[in-house]
Amino acid sequence: MKNITFIKNPLTIIAFFAGLSESISIGVLPFLDKELAFYFIWFVMFFPPLIVLLFFYTLYTKHEVLYAPADYQNEDNFTKSYSKADPKEIQNKLQEDAKIALNEEKQTVKVGDVKLPQEQVKSGSDISNIRLRKEAPPPPPLPASLVKETAEKTSEIKNSLIYKIENEKGLSFQTDVVFDDGSKREILDAMTFDMKFVHVMDVKYYRKVPNENEIYAQIDRLIHLNFRKYKKTPFFYFYFVIDEPNIDFDKLNTIATDRIKTVIPSTYGAMSFVQFVHTSSITGSL
Repeated sequence: MKNITFIKNPLTIIAFFAGLSESISIGVLPFLDKELAFYFIWFVMFFPPLIVLLFFYTLYTKHEVLYAPADYQNEDNFTKSYSKADPKEIQNKLQEDAKIALNEEKQTVKVGDVKLPQEQVKSGSDISNIRLRKEAPPPPPLPASLVKETAEKTSEIKNSLIYKIENEKGLSFQTDVVFDDGSKREILDAMTFDMKFVHVMDVKYYRKVPNENEIYAQIDRLIHLNFRKYKKTPFFYFYFVIDEPNIDFDKLNTIATDRIKTVIPSTYGAMSFVQFVHTSSITGSL
């Protein structure tokens, strides 16, 4: 027979202290003078409704904090599926995001005139010069100071957008979340729950307009994660923040929305929001 414990999770603690405070209040009430008793009665009357309101607010915005590891069928899910990344992981992700931001346009293959030796020219052919393709040399490594500066700017942009969504939607995001479904581990920019959705944010900063493959990669990375275990509908927020002026936002939004329609199965029921914005519209509010 399993041991039965009284206090098992935060819900039990809340109930215990609410009941204890009410019991003590009623016990001391007869010993108070009239003036103090007047205010004390109002406290005793309104304290339980306040606890109830705060409870439902917490249940709606951050219900996961009301449970203990023992409430999960597999206790590993308490820490593995929704936990804060450690400082080293956060720094590594910022470094990778900075490198994405600094990624210049892909170097195209160089074409040049090359003189072939006579013995390599087919007999009877008058072709002695042909166009050969040769790969461009790899770009030099990015300066560490530039990567660091870009990582800091990326972090500021992310924090600003997360704060914006929190205010607009009335949500409270946890940032730099470790998502681990047992087969894949990802560091998400931000994630939270409400009664219906699991909200997931992904923010990417680019110096130049990203190409189709870069947009696809960022969308696919999130959508292919297994959020079904939360028994809630995923709601994805994709933000692409770009430095380059004269951006064709309509074209970029079409590319992204078409990709989302392609990769999200209709049976999945996920929702999404995509926005491409210029850096000035974000940094101006910092």
